[in-house]
Amino acid sequence: MTNRIARILGYLTGNEQKNWSNIEYFNKKRKNRIKKMAANPDPNCSVIDLGCGPMWPKRYQPQSVTCYPVDYTYRGADCIIQASITTSTRA
Repeated sequence: MTNRIARILGYLTGNEQKNWSNIEYFNKKRKNRIKKMAANPDPNCSVIDLGCGPMWPKRYQPQSVTCYPVDYTYRGADCIIQASITTSTRA
């Protein structure tokens, strides 16, 4: 975990090559928790899944739920791609 945090901080501060694949990680142990959360939304609600990765929540949501998966790269036909990341340099 410490190495992952260091890679993320390095990315955010510009001290590492800017490549999201350096910090991309999908912990399969979280899948059961995600399945439980996704299975009980309000009926007919909309969900924005920011940083959707493999879109696990969408797989477990009822069909009455509208899901908007968003990520920095293509994850599937319905994924909204937001490729540009900006950080504020204001003090």
